[in-house]
Amino acid sequence: MKPSYKIIIPILFFLMVISSAAFAKEVQLSNEYVHSALWINTNDNNRFYSVSPSFEFPQNTVRTQYLWTPYQGENPLTKEEFFTIAGMEETSLQYHQSKQTANTLRKTSFGMILTGTLLLLGYGALNLDNNAIIYSSLGLILGGITIGGVSIKLVINSNATFSAENAAKAAASYNETLKKELGIL
Repeated sequence: MKPSYKIIIPILFFLMVISSAAFAKEVQLSNEYVHSALWINTNDNNRFYSVSPSFEFPQNTVRTQYLWTPYQGENPLTKEEFFTIAGMEETSLQYHQSKQTANTLRKTSFGMILTGTLLLLGYGALNLDNNAIIYSSLGLILGGITIGGVSIKLVINSNATFSAENAAKAAASYNETLKKELGIL
C-alpha cells in the first residue's frame, strides 16, 4: 500500500506551522520578560551581588553592599523608579524625601561655610577691631561643617536602609510575579 503524500504533506505542514507559532510565542514571552525584569548591579563582579533576571538571589550573603544601580532590562533606572516599579511606593517616597533632605542640608552647609569665609576675609581686608565678626564667621564655618557631616551621615543611613541586598530581594519578588503574569512558570 502506497502512502498518500497528498495527505501527509499538508498534515506535516500544519504541524510545522503550529509548532512554529508556539515557539514564536515562547520567544516573545521570554523577550518581554527580559525587557521587563528588574535587576541590580553593584559593579562588584560578584554574582552574589549582581542580580539579573537569569540569576537567583542567594540566601546566604555574607556582607551588605550599599552602592548599586537598578535596571529594567538593559535600561538603567533611578532608585525611585526602581522602587515604584517593584511596587514599593512608600519606600520610593522615603528614598526621595531622604535624598531631598540630604541635598538641602548640603546646600545649607555650603552656604554657611561660604558666608563665614567671606565674613572672615572681609574682616581681614577691612582691618576691623570687632571680635564679634570673627566669632560669628567661625561659628558659621563650624556650623556649616557640622551640617555637612549630618548630611553625609543621612546619606550613609539612607544607603544602609536601601541596600543592594534588599533591592535584589525586591527585584526577585517582582520578577517572580512577572513570570506568573506572562505564564512563563
